[in-house]
Amino acid sequence: VSVRYCYYKKDNVKKPVLVFIHGLGGDCLAWKVETKYFESRGYNTLAVDLRGHGLSDDPISLEAYELERMARDILEIVEEEKIETYILIGHCFGGMVSIYMASMSPQGLKSMILIDTSYRATLLGLDMGTWPRFSKVLEKLAYALPVEPPRLHEDYEPFVGGVDMDIQRFISDVRSTSIRSYLICCSKLAKYDAEFLFEKIKIPTLVVCGDEDTIFPKEISQKLSSRIKKAKYVDIKGTNHIMVLNKPKELAEEIEKFI
Repeated sequence: VSVRYCYYKKDNVKKPVLVFIHGLGGDCLAWKVETKYFESRGYNTLAVDLRGHGLSDDPISLEAYELERMARDILEIVEEEKIETYILIGHCFGGMVSIYMASMSPQGLKSMILIDTSYRATLLGLDMGTWPRFSKVLEKLAYALPVEPPRLHEDYEPFVGGVDMDIQRFISDVRSTSIRSYLICCSKLAKYDAEFLFEKIKIPTLVVCGDEDTIFPKEISQKLSSRIKKAKYVDIKGTNHIMVLNKPKELAEEIEKFI
């Protein structure tokens, strides 16, 4: 599986590389404002297209979309680029992949920022545990529906300032990811439970949440923060689940303070 990424690299930079992992249906360009912010401050940045997203391959098998497999994709990129020290920054689905990766205690990983994410599946903001039956339904749908060719990288400008439940953004996400890849990733979310991973996470972690997030409300983020030993929680006022687009400067400033 070919996994693509955008790597901004200047030689002789002593700071850790910032590794950005997008949310479900997104791609590396979702981080455009944040990466430019940190590049202007002397950081090297690496933003990934997760498998099944953006310019990366979209494999057919269910097993290819396990969160642990996606985490290993990031590890392989870090090793390929010979990155010695780095910080993970994951939004939503990308935060879940980050949790898996941090639990592997990879060499060189210094800290982690989790943005608008969760330790378990939720429904309308309520912790519902895992939904294995729903996961099976999504898996069957993934192979029953026709797969349209993905549109590659997304144009996020029309969605800046948008709400959490935006039908047009949802349609755009599905079309750019492919319906099969999107549904398979959703099936993995329905079974997602990171409780058994937290004791393995030893690095300092910042948990950030928009105080108007309705997908993973701040109560979920606060619980997530309480489960990680070296975690700090902060919420950003006046923003929702897609703060990566809606409040990129404020988000970057919080990340910078933590770093």
